[in-house]
Amino acid sequence: MNNAAYDHKGLKCGLKITGILMALILAFSVLQWGIASDWGNIRISRVTFVSEGGSQQSGVMFVPKGVSAQNPAPAIINYHGRNNSSYNMINWAIEEARRGYIVLNADLAGTLETTVNIDSTTDNLAVGPVEYMESLDMVSEISLTGHSMANLSLQVVENRENEFKPKLKNIVGVGGAFFYSVTGNSFPSQTNYMIIEATADLYEMSVLGGTPNARAMITELSGLGNAMENDTLYGDPTAGTAFQYTEIAGMSHQGLLYDKQTISTILDFIELSSPAPNPIDTSDMIFLTYLLCSAVAFVLFLFLIPSLAYTFTRLPIIYGIINVPLNHSNGKSGKKWATHLITDLAIPVALFVPVTSWAKNFPTDFFGSLWVNQIFLWLVACSLVGIVLLIVRYYKKSRETRLTAADFGFGTSDEKMFNGQRILCAAGITIAVATICYLWLDILMSVTGLDYQFFSMPGQIVRMTPERFIYALRYLLMMIPVYFMINVNVATARRLKSTGNETLDTVRAVLINILLSAGVLTTLVIIQFVGVRVIGTGATPFSQKYWDSISYGWTFPFMMSLASGTSAFMHRKTGNVWTGMMVAWVMAIFITVMQCCLVPAANVA
Repeated sequence: MNNAAYDHKGLKCGLKITGILMALILAFSVLQWGIASDWGNIRISRVTFVSEGGSQQSGVMFVPKGVSAQNPAPAIINYHGRNNSSYNMINWAIEEARRGYIVLNADLAGTLETTVNIDSTTDNLAVGPVEYMESLDMVSEISLTGHSMANLSLQVVENRENEFKPKLKNIVGVGGAFFYSVTGNSFPSQTNYMIIEATADLYEMSVLGGTPNARAMITELSGLGNAMENDTLYGDPTAGTAFQYTEIAGMSHQGLLYDKQTISTILDFIELSSPAPNPIDTSDMIFLTYLLCSAVAFVLFLFLIPSLAYTFTRLPIIYGIINVPLNHSNGKSGKKWATHLITDLAIPVALFVPVTSWAKNFPTDFFGSLWVNQIFLWLVACSLVGIVLLIVRYYKKSRETRLTAADFGFGTSDEKMFNGQRILCAAGITIAVATICYLWLDILMSVTGLDYQFFSMPGQIVRMTPERFIYALRYLLMMIPVYFMINVNVATARRLKSTGNETLDTVRAVLINILLSAGVLTTLVIIQFVGVRVIGTGATPFSQKYWDSISYGWTFPFMMSLASGTSAFMHRKTGNVWTGMMVAWVMAIFITVMQCCLVPAANVA
């Protein structure tokens, strides 16, 4: 126990900082809603409907003011790619809705609030949104767009285009032409069709050997032969026979999601046969401002988590149970830091390829996300190596002196190893933090229809659902060794010499732990995706065959930074690891599993 007198200043400071964070989060939430909704002129809401096969399917809907059964408008359905969700398509939706279109961003297999079961197949979930929009009296006609793996969904609709006439007007496939080489399907014959490709697309390179080969395949399938030219319209849009192929020079596969030229090209094509009710020049776009506001709210939300946890530890009834004096640190020698850098940086790099490659074959019926499994199992493998090294280190130490709670960051040297009251209090704080955070997210999404995201692809923070909660529990179990090792390292191995300046020491502790936890994957992600743009052909610095998990790893640096940063901060403030460990463990896993794609094993091809 901490016998020091209770100081109410800590509680006042915690409440003040938490209040400021909440005020800023509210302000940027209002800003992102105002930009996306044109300050209330576009109604944004989550919708659910039943897809073919009977599964409940979800999406986010944009309905411009004044649209009704008496005043119908054309609609656009945006399909997302693999391991994304309806919110990853929000850049396109914002610009489409501003121009008067009704927009539905549909959730496909395993995403957000679409039911996760064996009936949630690509075929069923591709057709469901079209049938739903057809059933709405306010919809006059329908255009479809899709990015990446969504092109498979578009092909399903293409094969059944006769069923959706006369409302179906246009189909625009972005960044997924290579799927025609996989399926062998042909282009639609009675629906205007456009293909948009990036010249630095890593998947066109991986599957077909590059965009030039994709272009050759499309030339053959289109029947135009050598006459086909880039960015040239063929056929008659009003007759449903238009075809166009456009390449975005220097653009990457993921970059197509937030590229102005891509969105402009989509709008220009659709408007040829389905004119915008509210014409706006395609050079006038606001989605980047929305993304900036949402990214700020995203980061503020991450800071809110440790701020709430800290505030709870300063409550009078909890303070004496949770807090103990922080052990002074004399730092480590250069030799010991060098050894530590090997275990924290070199070993994770060495394990990345073999573990993530093996994890592609890991069963997904219990751990339901193939792409979460790859990164998570890599982290588990790194932590198991760390545990072995920890056992060796502490075995040597135990031969010289008795191990105590202080050796693990569990408490002071004169306490028993596991303090039940402290652990229960930490669990209670974790439940309280998670409840407050997810209650706020539920209010946000219920009122505005929006979430928080960091430029679409790297990450998003969405509300809790019962189904997602169950899946998250499974991953909480998987990640126990990871968070154990993070926090033991925070309390023991990753300690710099104390300066006596509490603020400086806290900042240094947080930064060094974020660097050592998230540095490897962040570096790999940057090298891979910056490298794709620099090379410019779709070739990647790392072979896509062995580094495929990086393509779905954009959000994990945030998860790892949240975990290690929260753990380091709470250790500095409480003198032990329990609150930081539990809060980071639960919130980081919840945030990650909420946004990732959970595909039943029967549907993984």
